[in-house]
Amino acid sequence: MTSKSFLLILSRQITSKWGRTLLASCGIMIGIWAITLTSSISIGLSDTIIEAINSQSIAKQITLNKTSAGEGSFFDLKAPPVFVPFSREEISSIKTKYPEIVDIGPTSRMNFFVQTNSNTLEQIKCVEFENSINLSITPQSPKPKLEDTNKLASNCKNISHSFTGFEEFYDAKKKNWYGQKSKPAIGEIALCFKCGNTNLNQILKVEKPEDLLNKQIQIELQRAPELYEIGKNVDVTNIDRPATKINKSETITLKVVSVIDDREASIFDGSAIYFDYNYFQKAFELARPNDNFLQYGSIQYNVFLDKYQSLDKTINSLRGDKLLAFSVAQETIKGVSVAFQVLTVGLSALGFIALIVSVFGIINVMTISVLERQKEIGILKSLGARNLDIFVMFLLESSILGLIGWILGTLLAFLSNLAISKVFKLVLEDNKDLNSSLTGLNITQFNPSIPIWLGFGTLILALFFTIISGIYPSFKASRQNPVDVLRSE
Repeated sequence: MTSKSFLLILSRQITSKWGRTLLASCGIMIGIWAITLTSSISIGLSDTIIEAINSQSIAKQITLNKTSAGEGSFFDLKAPPVFVPFSREEISSIKTKYPEIVDIGPTSRMNFFVQTNSNTLEQIKCVEFENSINLSITPQSPKPKLEDTNKLASNCKNISHSFTGFEEFYDAKKKNWYGQKSKPAIGEIALCFKCGNTNLNQILKVEKPEDLLNKQIQIELQRAPELYEIGKNVDVTNIDRPATKINKSETITLKVVSVIDDREASIFDGSAIYFDYNYFQKAFELARPNDNFLQYGSIQYNVFLDKYQSLDKTINSLRGDKLLAFSVAQETIKGVSVAFQVLTVGLSALGFIALIVSVFGIINVMTISVLERQKEIGILKSLGARNLDIFVMFLLESSILGLIGWILGTLLAFLSNLAISKVFKLVLEDNKDLNSSLTGLNITQFNPSIPIWLGFGTLILALFFTIISGIYPSFKASRQNPVDVLRSE
């Protein structure tokens, strides 16, 4: 049997029964559409979320600790960790070894007062006022009058500040930034506009963030950062916290060189403040005048990278140096990937059900085709067609049903993805609040696409199910006896 006659018979059968062909392909089409659509949406959502995470400053941050046992990951810990404070030499060595680290700073926290009116009761400072009113009254700190207490309470606004590297701070706030973009020098400060519930803008009587630029503010350091003596282990289950309370402070005047517009920020976002780390040293010396600042260090540092693509490599290298390196972004991305993989499998199961159901339909169609074409099979065999030729011809006919179903299903999924992208765009245009929130996460569009591996994978599935479906009818057709078939005709 020549290839030309083989293909001619096959094409004639497909085109002459095109209605039945399309109907038989519908089951495959629905299954491929369901698998492709749900998978592309799931993959699109996963990629969009991961891209949103990577667009945030957190994607370039690594939290760095050092344990006495040298574990590299929290998952390696077999007991509560015992931390070792970093020395300044170690931090300098880490930054030199890893050129992708653009900034590194201790995760220290300190509290200070912003004096909103420096002319009110200058003889009593905010720290002294808090100590005398809330803790104890000493002869050196006489009890203020009630009206004076009210003035002081209005004058002293407490703000909590977590130190971080400037590059990390600026990267997280740059979308709402006014003024100088470089690191504030000694005597300068980058300050939040509202500072959360403090409502500093109302106290300072400024209406716009830019109005706060170049203003002079006065601060009093209230609590020093928690630093630990270098060379001594810190048991996190029983931390002997060092003294951080400042009993007598100094007034420091700072110029506002940068302002962060936090009017749209959540109350959970906290304060956005940055000033030179030398003020942390000043707070330490005020709280612990008998200790040498250079002999103390932090048990945790924040590492900030040049780009998020360096994250995995840097974490692995730091862990190789027996440092406990952890990234919130990395663990979040892993969790998102696993969650959407499970979701993809679960949703694709619906498509698999449709494919399994389609098997019975194709078996039925092919069996009917064999019965209808018994005379044709007998003639072909009498002309010299082998059993294998008949088997392959019917099996190819079954496979073509799968190919047609795959083409239609993939096309339908592609059109569905276009519709979803259009609807998402229209929703963003109509909902300004949602648009603003998603834009802040760098999500401006949603375009589920069909990766090449997904299209290739569904093609294999379609052909697999249709080939399985066509084996029995094809085998039955090939076993027909031409004498018996022609005699019955």
